[in-house]
Amino acid sequence: MEASIQTPRRRAPRWTLVAGVALIAIGVLSFNAYASFTATASYNQSVSSGTMSLILANEDVATINYNLAGSNLAPGDTMQRGLKLTFGGTVSAKDLTIGASDASATALDDGTAHGLRIQIDACDQAWDETVNGGIPTYACAGAQTTVLTDRAVSALIASPATASAHLNLGGANHLMVLWTLPDLAGNAFQGLSDTISISLAANQRDPQNK
Repeated sequence: MEASIQTPRRRAPRWTLVAGVALIAIGVLSFNAYASFTATASYNQSVSSGTMSLILANEDVATINYNLAGSNLAPGDTMQRGLKLTFGGTVSAKDLTIGASDASATALDDGTAHGLRIQIDACDQAWDETVNGGIPTYACAGAQTTVLTDRAVSALIASPATASAHLNLGGANHLMVLWTLPDLAGNAFQGLSDTISISLAANQRDPQNK
């Protein structure tokens, strides 16, 4: 009986196998490798907001108080009050809104015919004040203009007015508030009293590119 002779299997050379594995590893490493460039820059921007303010004052320490009370008015009487209005801060205004309110509505200012009236004038310099018996009157030695035209106080209470003409919207304004009880006011106006508040509100100038 003859013994069969088996041909031995060829084994891949060990180095060939190792080289194949190495090539696969290199391929993986090549796929995941990349370059990364970065850059940064910065700068500092200073920013600040402005301010607005309205300041009411007497023209100077020697003048009569602008809110001096008026009493014992008769038909045809007037009251003149000097007032310095300053637009302060670093942001100028584009107009001024003038409104009014009353503490207790009476015929003086509730819309009744011939009720109390108000007008506001401006002078391009300080008003000249004359005091007689503690009551001031004012004269403008420069150019006089009207900021708020004559109207019933009741109308100003119902609808505030916007004023911009003849005002220095970025500084001081020399104003004179003129109150009048019309000469046609009748007996219904006797013995009345009220406290009227005048409100002044400024709207900032239009937006600008800064």
